[in-house]
Amino acid sequence: MSQAHMAARELLRTSISRDALIYTKTILAVYGQDYEFEWIFDIRNISLEPEVMSAIASLFWATYADLPECQIGGIETASLPLIAAITLEGSRRGKRVHGFYIRKSRKKTGLLKQIEGQLTKAPIILVDDLINTGSSFGKQIELLGKDGHTVHSIFTLVRFRTDDAYETILNRGVHIDSVFTLEDFSLPYPLNHTRAPKLSFQQKNYFHSKRPDLGAVRQKSTPIPYEHTLLWATDNGHIWSLDRDSLKPKWHRKLGIFSPQHVFTTPLLWEDTLFCGTHNGLFYKINARTGAIQNRRSLGQVLDTPVALPDAHILLLAIKENPNSGKLVALDMRTLDTLWEHPTKGPLTSSPILRTNGEFLAIDSLGYWYTGTAQGVKRCKPGILAATSGKPAYSIESDQVTWITTQGDIYTSPAASPRPKKLLTIDFGCYSALSTYDHLILVPSVDHTLYALSRIDGSLVWKFKTAGRIFASPVADNNIVYIGSNDARLYAIAADSGQLLGMFQAHERITAPIMIESHDSILVTTYANELLRLQINRTSNGAALAQ
Repeated sequence: MSQAHMAARELLRTSISRDALIYTKTILAVYGQDYEFEWIFDIRNISLEPEVMSAIASLFWATYADLPECQIGGIETASLPLIAAITLEGSRRGKRVHGFYIRKSRKKTGLLKQIEGQLTKAPIILVDDLINTGSSFGKQIELLGKDGHTVHSIFTLVRFRTDDAYETILNRGVHIDSVFTLEDFSLPYPLNHTRAPKLSFQQKNYFHSKRPDLGAVRQKSTPIPYEHTLLWATDNGHIWSLDRDSLKPKWHRKLGIFSPQHVFTTPLLWEDTLFCGTHNGLFYKINARTGAIQNRRSLGQVLDTPVALPDAHILLLAIKENPNSGKLVALDMRTLDTLWEHPTKGPLTSSPILRTNGEFLAIDSLGYWYTGTAQGVKRCKPGILAATSGKPAYSIESDQVTWITTQGDIYTSPAASPRPKKLLTIDFGCYSALSTYDHLILVPSVDHTLYALSRIDGSLVWKFKTAGRIFASPVADNNIVYIGSNDARLYAIAADSGQLLGMFQAHERITAPIMIESHDSILVTTYANELLRLQINRTSNGAALAQ
């Protein structure tokens, strides 16, 4: 180690110790759980200081001196000063060096890009100030791999864990180089937070419907099993019939000729007919075997999957007329004629709930309850006069409904009549559906957290934190809760404890609920019109969760 290298390392260590290592109690999320730490690194506090940038660049090029050409990239925002310093110093040294960065979320306007900068065929080195669990780097590796780019190495200033915690990354041939470990600052490794996964996921089949609406960050439709096929409506206005085994198309129908008629909600399959609403207010009746359009009418924006009253051949729909008003509409399944409609005091957020006694219940965004039968709405009562969000959960066993307000207040009540009982207050509301499983009420929130409440007393049983907002709805089976997140990850969580069992890193946001095919197979959709079949592998031992 040269004197210049030693001097740069000591300057950086001293600067971090003095100005970036803060001794204070703080809560950090590790593998979905909150843990209390006695310290936190705030390297962004010093990363734009000229002498620090110079030291980082010098240490980087001492590590990769033999590389004549490379690309330096990382995820915003901590990596940006490092990328700038390293690329400038590399150019000064005569290296062929390129810089790029990855957005935490795809841009919602303009070119909708997630990777900024021009990528070449040169080796890629990802940089960041810290590496803790490695999950952020795992996401970047997957995203770059989707476009055929291979990551050569990872360069960080401080490493939190030993090599066994990063086995998933290392097994892909990616080197990890860190200037410091926690021991350099007399801090212990947080080994007690590292767990081997009990589940792993292997992609078996893949289908992609082109030209997704990437500007619409919201829950989108999920596939529907039908005989030996899967019927799937994608946001570009296509209805697909896919072979269930291979996910290869059997037929598809484009809704609209000159412009796409976006489909965001999951259609309803009834017998051999598919009922589908588009974002521009058209409603279709489609032959599920052939894709032939049997009927179409202008109706208004359908907000959720229609509810079928089969004995009466009636469809119940929640319709949005404008941002401030909505209505409940009953259609004849055979003709799509309107049988009755009922205006609501506030906009609706989801279709009605069909109760076991044959009545329905709808809750609008102002908190009013509408109950009725196939003949129409019978009663309208205020439930809790507060703005509601998401889709309520209904328990068949107890005939109870649970819902959430935009302020994060969670209520439950008998479905027969509103008698609200407040269970809990969380930080934000919900953009998706609450659900029940066994003794739990599962509440996904845009505060990045999935909450599990007791159905008995409403107490918090556990909570699990993801790295992105949650628009997907939880699905539970075999004591496992599956939830997708805007961080493009699917999480498998133990229903009894809230512990992470396994994780799958996708390329794009997962905003819709998964579909369980069997004990060992699930279907996952992303908001970019991707459909993935994942095989679930159960292991007694495994690499630590460093994806």
